[in-house]
Amino acid sequence: MKPVARTLRSLVWLLLPLSVGAHAAGTSFVDGLDAFDSSRWTRTHGVAAPDPIDVGWRSTHVSFGSGEMSLRLNTWPCSVAQEQCAGQPNASGQLVSNDSYGFGTYSATFRAASGAGVVTDFMKYSGTLNAATGPTDLIGMHIAGNDTSTLFVSYLSSTAGLTTQSIALGFDASAGMHTYAFSWVAGSLSWSVDGQSVHTLSGVDVPDEQGRIVADVWAVESGSATSVLGSYVRGGATATFDSISYTAVSPVPEPAPMAMLFAGLGVLGWQQRRRGRTSA
Repeated sequence: MKPVARTLRSLVWLLLPLSVGAHAAGTSFVDGLDAFDSSRWTRTHGVAAPDPIDVGWRSTHVSFGSGEMSLRLNTWPCSVAQEQCAGQPNASGQLVSNDSYGFGTYSATFRAASGAGVVTDFMKYSGTLNAATGPTDLIGMHIAGNDTSTLFVSYLSSTAGLTTQSIALGFDASAGMHTYAFSWVAGSLSWSVDGQSVHTLSGVDVPDEQGRIVADVWAVESGSATSVLGSYVRGGATATFDSISYTAVSPVPEPAPMAMLFAGLGVLGWQQRRRGRTSA
């Protein structure tokens, strides 16, 4: 495993919102991100990402315009009022779904942020941010801004540790829009880029819990993570998302319970006997 993969493996679970309340099960959707849909999303606000990540989430750093969503990373207003950035030197944007989602295909079309110390995420997680355990399930796609020609895919389950795999993209993810997706069914995971499969897992201990969808950008300025991610120099960075979608796996109809079957047969028999008495 490359050093940057190990670093992402140790950091990615830290990025999730501090509070996870009860939420409904989501259905298939396609969001072109032309405007903020408060019925589907929450813009995380007033929460600091834990050390060593040097950002505070601000709702103002998730914006919509020209048919796209921008997740901005910069020092405003932290440079003049650090308390408005939850005590962090940088502010950034995080979008989180209100509902949880299950088996299916999760897709996002975006242009990743570039720059040393910067990471762009698209993922699904369940559980809470807990110092001892972190989330119980996670499936993700991550692009480090100091090497935007590489994609990192990851997964975490309640009974297995976080696993991360690096994928050579063959293009600069910060130079244009590309579609990144993962498909999740019982016992199997696959990731794709622009419709082409890049990594597949089956027969392993993959996640099995519904979870929320997350898109965000974050940065590190100091600490061990900078040895592989580089150090953010507070110059600003932006990831731009064109769409996010989820396509549920069609459920397989369950067989009718035997009691209902027998009841149905009984009704049919009664109707036949009644018709027989009427004709007589």
